Amino acid sequence: MYSYRNYKLVVTALLSAFCLNNSDAEIGSEAWSFQTGDAVVSSPTLDSAGNIYFGSVDGKAYSLSKDGSERWSVQTGD
Repeated sequence: MYSYRNYKLVVTALLSAFCLNNSDAEIGSEAWSFQTGDAVVSSPTLDSAGNIYFGSVDGKAYSLSKDGSERWSVQTGD
């Protein structure tokens, strides 16, 4: 699962264990988070390599690797 608080994308161990091959964390615990410039209100999308794609109200689209590090971001609007 994932949740949004304080403009962070928070990935819990449930999503991490089943989609990102990280079964070390306890189910439901925070696996990692990523800080954005504003709220994230859309659902993230995963590709077959475990990369995560999502947009933020800060006007950017983001791509993160399965460990939570930023791959890229692009300004999409104001």
